[in-house]
Amino acid sequence: IFLVSMLYVSLFFLIGLFLSTRTDRPAITLMLSMCVWVLFVLIVPNLTVLFVEHTSPIQSEEPYKEQASEQWKKFEAEVKDYLQKRGVEHSLDLANPSGMGSRSGVNDYDSGETVSASGFRNEEGLPLAQECYEFKENLRTQYADRIWQIRKAYLDKNPNRQSLLALNISRISPAAVYYNAAAILAETDLGSFWRFMEQTRQYRREWVDYLRDEKIFSSRRWFTTEFEEPFDLSKIPKFKERSEG
Repeated sequence: IFLVSMLYVSLFFLIGLFLSTRTDRPAITLMLSMCVWVLFVLIVPNLTVLFVEHTSPIQSEEPYKEQASEQWKKFEAEVKDYLQKRGVEHSLDLANPSGMGSRSGVNDYDSGETVSASGFRNEEGLPLAQECYEFKENLRTQYADRIWQIRKAYLDKNPNRQSLLALNISRISPAAVYYNAAAILAETDLGSFWRFMEQTRQYRREWVDYLRDEKIFSSRRWFTTEFEEPFDLSKIPKFKERSEG
């Protein structure tokens, strides 16, 4: 970053030197140098943002949220149909839980459920509850993948495309090039952010696969506070960010 900074500073020295060879008076050279600096450091980067916002406006996200909401409705319908075929309305009905707390709902792209039961009055109904939760949570992960594709389509067509367009147009400014080069070296640029987010999505897939392999969705731990033994944390997949070479 220090070397890139020296290149950036030397560029303006060279511009000043070039202008001084084309003019006869130092005052004119100073004024021209100031104009070049204001143009490329202040005006061009800010005009680029305004230009992109007007020529490539971001579309409304509501249609995408409606598509996601429709997917969650299909998910709830499938779960309801599954439970009805087994003669229950809710997953824990036959287990008859005591001291249960629950929360569920749909919020934009997210559908979540939190259930915590302190105990059960009917242990014989527990296996069916475990079977239902295994079906429901595996189905939820499938619908979450579908809804991510809807979310990704919005991001690619709108904010991501707009950010990339602004970045490319701003390259005519040495200040923008310097900023982007320093950001790449520090791994805080747009590309590094996208790579990091993709790695988190890959980690999510590893995490879900782990939950499936360990049959966590069908365990009592998923919906009760009654733990018979300590949970082994050694097998849990660990996230490790991989930097660009």
